Amino acid sequence: MATAQTNGHDKAYDFTPVDYDVSNVPPPMGPGVYEADITKVGSQGTKAGNFPMLVVEWTMKSVADGNEDNEQFVGQSVTDFIVIAEDQKYRQGKVRLRTMLDRLGLSFDLVPRRIENKGDFQELIDALTGQSLAVQVTVRERDGEQRASIEYRLPRDAQGGDDAGMEAAAERPAPAKKAAAKAPAKKTAARR
Repeated sequence: MATAQTNGHDKAYDFTPVDYDVSNVPPPMGPGVYEADITKVGSQGTKAGNFPMLVVEWTMKSVADGNEDNEQFVGQSVTDFIVIAEDQKYRQGKVRLRTMLDRLGLSFDLVPRRIENKGDFQELIDALTGQSLAVQVTVRERDGEQRASIEYRLPRDAQGGDDAGMEAAAERPAPAKKAAAKAPAKKTAARR
């Protein structure tokens, strides 16, 4: 039971008094760039198709883009769901997973080539848990509700400007070149 003093008299309440407006729903998280920790990683199947899915919980530890309005969200968490499937509609999940692993400096070899059980993810889960990274939080409306999501690619200004992005690209090894396709053989006159 909560108590409060008004004009020198104690007044008893069943609850801590709050002012509440059900019509005003604050955003789940302020959009921006945060330094965040991976505090929990798990796996589960998707509702449709039961495809393997990584469930990565990020906890914001500081604001990384200087937006003081977002200080109120430090300590809050955003959960990311990354579907692991070769189906074209899940292509973006693969791109996001590769970007996250690349930025964390972790090998793609941690992702099993064949996944049948939750235990197949254990080495990847162990490697991800406790990692820290600057991530971008975006807020979008879906089904009439605002939802926060994690983006692993940072805006150019959060990467330290164009020069830093170009330096990082220069340090990456160039992708292997594909062998040139053979030109069709020239037709020659038949020998007699």
